[in-house]
Amino acid sequence: MDRWALVVRNSTGAKGGLFTISTTALAKWQLLALTEYRAIFMVDLDVDMFLQSAGRPPADPRRVPAFRRTLVEGYQSFLRSTATLVASSDWHSPINTGVMMLKPSTSTYEQGLQTLEVGSFDFRNGFNAVGPPQQAFPWLKIAQNKSLVINGSQMARRNSWNFVGSSGDQGLFVYEFLIRQGAAAFEYSGRGNFGDQANLRAPASSSWMLDHFYSGYKPWRLTMRCARYFDFLREPAFVGVEGTQCHAILTAKASCLRPVKEMSVEACKECARLGQYATCEKNASGCRRKICDPVPRCPRWIGVHVL
Repeated sequence: MDRWALVVRNSTGAKGGLFTISTTALAKWQLLALTEYRAIFMVDLDVDMFLQSAGRPPADPRRVPAFRRTLVEGYQSFLRSTATLVASSDWHSPINTGVMMLKPSTSTYEQGLQTLEVGSFDFRNGFNAVGPPQQAFPWLKIAQNKSLVINGSQMARRNSWNFVGSSGDQGLFVYEFLIRQGAAAFEYSGRGNFGDQANLRAPASSSWMLDHFYSGYKPWRLTMRCARYFDFLREPAFVGVEGTQCHAILTAKASCLRPVKEMSVEACKECARLGQYATCEKNASGCRRKICDPVPRCPRWIGVHVL
C-alpha cells in the first residue's frame, strides 16, 4: 500500500481525504484471496441494509419475498454462473465497490497484486499505461448492455482516469475486471442474470435493495438534511447503544432535523453554531439561510440492488 500510494502521489500529485480513502480501500482486493469462501458479500460503512425496515430485516410480508429471493435463489444462481463479480456503477465510475458480491479467485488476486507491486498509474493512461479509457476498454469483447453502463460514467464521458477512487479500489477493479478481462466475469447488479432485466428501478417486491448514501447525503455529514434517515433511533432495540460515539453523532444530527415547530430559537442557534443543517425557519435568529431550511431534503434515489 505504501509503495502504491507513493507511486500515485508522484505521478499525479494527488493528496487529501479522497486520495487517502481510495488508497486505503485497496484492502478490498484482499477479499479475492479468501478462497476458503465460495462467495463474499461486501458492503461499505455508508450502506444501510435495512433503512426501509427500521434497521431490521424486513418483517413486512411485501418485502420478505424479495429478501428471500435475493439471498437464496439469487445467491445460488450467482454460484452456478461464470460471473465472479456483481456490482453497480455510479456517476463517477463503471464499478462502485460499495456493494459487491464476489467469488474469491487466486489468479485474479495475484494479477491485481502484481499491478500494485510493480505497476504504474497516471490520470491520462491509467494503470500500467493502458491508455485513456475509450481506447483502453476492449469494446468488441464487452456486451452492449454493459458498454452502455460504462459509457454513462464520468470516466468514459471525460475519457479520463481522474475520477473518484480511480487510483484506488474502484480504478483497480475497473482495470482488472472490465479492461483486462473484458467484463467476461462481471455482471451489473439488477441488470444481468441476478436481478430484474434492464430495470434498475424495479419494484421493491422483486429483489432486495440496499441504500448506499452518497456525497452530502451521508447521515453523518453536516450538510445532510434527510430526517427519515434517523427514524430507527426511536426503535427500542437502539436505546441500549446510548453513550457510543456513533450514537452521539447521529443523535446530534437528528436533533437538528426535528419538525420545524419543535425547533426553538436556542436549538436553531446551537445547530448553526455546530454547522449542522437544520429544519429551522429560513429567517431564524442566528441561523444563516444556507443552514436553516424548514423543508427536509432527501435524495431521490440511493437504492442499489444486491444481485
